[in-house]
This record gives sequence, C-alpha cells and structure tokens, in this order.
Amino acid sequence: MRLDIDEYFRDLVKESNVADQLSELQEYLRPRNNAQRWARNLRFIMPATAAFDQKTQSIEATDDTSDEPCICSYWTSFDRTQHEDVLKVTAAHDFSGCNHYVAVSWVWQDDSPSRGAVDAPETYLIAENAGKRQCAVPQHVLSRAISFAAYYEVPHVWFDKECIGQSDPVDQELGIQSMDIVGRDSGARSAQCTLHTRDLSALPSQIRLSYFCPARIEYDEDSHTAAALP
Repeated sequence: MRLDIDEYFRDLVKESNVADQLSELQEYLRPRNNAQRWARNLRFIMPATAAFDQKTQSIEATDDTSDEPCICSYWTSFDRTQHEDVLKVTAAHDFSGCNHYVAVSWVWQDDSPSRGAVDAPETYLIAENAGKRQCAVPQHVLSRAISFAAYYEVPHVWFDKECIGQSDPVDQELGIQSMDIVGRDSGARSAQCTLHTRDLSALPSQIRLSYFCPARIEYDEDSHTAAALP
C-alpha cells in the first residue's frame, strides 16, 4: 500500500489508468445483506448485574416505526452513582434491532498519558461462564464511555475490541464490513481523543467539550495534559 494521502489526486492518476482500476475493483463488490444482518444483532457491554424486570412481559425487538418499546427498556443498566467493575458482553441475539447504545471510536494503541472518568474503578472485568477476565478495552477509555452512557441513560456501549469476535475470522470480517452501519445506527456516538496543550485557556477553542457531555477538566502540570472527565 502506498502512502499517498498528501499527494494530489491528479498526480496519482498520471501513473495509471483509473478507469481500469475502478473496473477491477467492481469485481470485488459484494451484497451487504450479511453485514446488515450482522449489524442488527450486535453484542453489547453492560453491567454483569443487569437484570430483566420480571414484572414486565418480554417483547421482541421492533423497528423504529413501531410504538412498542425496545427490549432494552426492560433491563437495568449503567448507574450514574454506582460504578460497577464487573461487566458482561451480551450474546449476538439478546438485543436484536436495538439501537440504544454508544458506539465508541478510539485508538487501540495510544501511549499518550490519559485519565479515566471520575470515581471509576481502577480495572474492569468481563464475566464469562468460565469465570472473569480482564476487559480488552483500556480503563481510561471504557470508564469515559460508561460515564457518558450513564449520564445520557443509554443502556449499552459498543466497542469493536470486545463486541466483535477477535478469534473468529468470519465475525471479524463481517464486523469490519459493518462498522459504518454500527456507527450510523447507534443512538449515541462517542469519539475519544487525548489533547496535549500548555495553555489550558486555549482548550475550549480547540474542542467544544460541552458538545459531547458535561465535563470537568483535570490538568496535569507535569505532563501538561488536560483531560475531560465526565
């Protein structure tokens, strides 16, 4: 693959016949039925203690045109005051058709110093049938997403690293092909980044914190890092 993001398109096409390349690419086009089906049966991260309200009859997930509430409305979820450190990943068909989730965009490998949300657990565990394991999503990333979801009362969060089967090549392929659908259909989207600045007063002009969620800014004098903490 050629690193050409800083080159003009007109300079790139001089070296080859674009029409021939486009014709070749069209041979690889595939129907998106499988990707769309996959995106309607997402796995989500939610508290391990989340429970179905037995007083309410279970219903099937419905589309946006229906007056019936979504199946997720019958489940308890993230609490703004109680920060649970044990989570679970739901099965693919537990919340079919549900779009009440925060789809989080983040950098898998980022060595920048970061802080988690206020009062968040130091580590998160994922409960499974065989026991508990460390969550694959870093604490400072996951805690902010959970804080965001709790504040806006969104019951689920979606991270590619946990909600796509990383050991399943088929699930990986479908998940990658469905990323745009996952982001488009989510009820809330969150992008996490780390911003380094020596001038804290300049921060609001660089990023509109209030657009994402009410936040408090914590500034580290040693590393000159400002972090927005929900």
